[in-house]
Amino acid sequence: MTRRHVLPSDTEDHGFMSRFRATLSRLHEKTGLRFAFSHTEDVSDDIQKHVSVEAERRGSVNVLEDLETQTRWLLIEGESEAFEKQVDEALLLLLEIVPLRQLRGHARKKPTPVALKRMALGAGSVADAETLEILVASLASDNPIRVCGAAEAAAVLGWPELRPALEAAAAVKRTSRVKRELRAAIAACSPAQTAPSRMV
Repeated sequence: MTRRHVLPSDTEDHGFMSRFRATLSRLHEKTGLRFAFSHTEDVSDDIQKHVSVEAERRGSVNVLEDLETQTRWLLIEGESEAFEKQVDEALLLLLEIVPLRQLRGHARKKPTPVALKRMALGAGSVADAETLEILVASLASDNPIRVCGAAEAAAVLGWPELRPALEAAAAVKRTSRVKRELRAAIAACSPAQTAPSRMV
């Protein structure tokens, strides 16, 4: 399981990474865990990942930047759920994040592809009813841009609970681009791709 949070800083905030590295020093003071910057890698044409690895390689704290949505988010990965929880709880005291309820509110009020993807980036690995409701409504929309955005958000989440709505959307006549996004999301939400999740 990984933990993910949307950060209020956008990709135009060029001083963020130096401030984040200072935060990692404060994380060491709080937890005794020492993280050091390791490398930056391209996840895709639009997404860069800045990786900081724990001294004993038990996990990493990553900042990802999506140029398309101008979004930065935090991704915590570890060898165990207990390790991830410890790091997550400490960083939530040290960093400002965008609350999921705020991301949901934006996505519900104006379900643009950017708002839907940001909501997905702020949601957890376990399906929740409100996020599902917003995405299912967008997948049922007559607006192809909204459907495409919902499919991209579903692919980020990988929740098996989204698969019925994705398959229903794919059964309707679509443009090739929307069909492609829906197929990718169905694959991402298939049980073979993700661990089963449960509603909370």
